[in-house]
Amino acid sequence: RKKILLSIAKSSSDIVREIMLADYTGREIFSTKKKAFPVNYSQNPVFKNAHYEDISVGAVSYSSDEPPQLLIAEPVIKLKGKRPDYIVLARLSLGELNRQLLAIVQETAGTMALIDSGGQIICDSKYNYLFSAGLFAPQPIIETIKMLNLKNMDSYKGSFLYNGSNFLFSISRVKSTDWFVYEMMDESGVVDHSLYKWARKTVIIGVI
Repeated sequence: RKKILLSIAKSSSDIVREIMLADYTGREIFSTKKKAFPVNYSQNPVFKNAHYEDISVGAVSYSSDEPPQLLIAEPVIKLKGKRPDYIVLARLSLGELNRQLLAIVQETAGTMALIDSGGQIICDSKYNYLFSAGLFAPQPIIETIKMLNLKNMDSYKGSFLYNGSNFLFSISRVKSTDWFVYEMMDESGVVDHSLYKWARKTVIIGVI
């Protein structure tokens, strides 16, 4: 397991800053970074949510001298319905993740964002998350997430009216998590007919 975590951290070092493994009590038993003392995550909100809710969760932290980082936690459960044996945590650089998001939508007029299950924006292609913490996706996107969870669906495409404008949108669940990636585009800005048809299709956003 340790070799696998080290390999992941090394191969994705531009995004992955650190991977940690904690036991059920929150005691850190492994980290891809060398530390003088192991960290105790028992009081960390991200750890506690993954610990008690048995779902992947995350939270963004901001620093004055480097891009925001996303701390995520994923419970490792051997038997369904049982408490997790371990919690895997990771710190991800949102600077590089956001750059990759931007590269995906460079040739479109749309806006793309990575959001959690509550609709809070983790990072977005317009870099708005850098200037305003606690941003949320438009309410129609949040309502769509609720619908997807209720119907056990992973993706959806459609349109909605927001702030007086019609938007085309596509949303997809990030595999094995409760996060989503969505892209939305102002319908009035779609001039070319072929682009209009393309925008109505599901955007390929599972590449993250």
